[in-house]
Amino acid sequence: MKNVIGDAKYQTIEADLDKALMKHLKKTNDEFLPEDVYICKWDRVLCSLKQKEKKGTNSKKEDE
Repeated sequence: MKNVIGDAKYQTIEADLDKALMKHLKKTNDEFLPEDVYICKWDRVLCSLKQKEKKGTNSKKEDE
């Protein structure tokens, strides 16, 4: 698979797909936030889960 984003040859297709996506997001009242927002959100969730797992593992060892 080859990523063609930004390739001038596919510029029209990219623009059409972007317009279609934005139209659908507006229609469904969905917001499309910048990637760093999702990375921060899910990183916190994953970090929190990992910390809970570690605490759970440590507490099990202490109980033994």
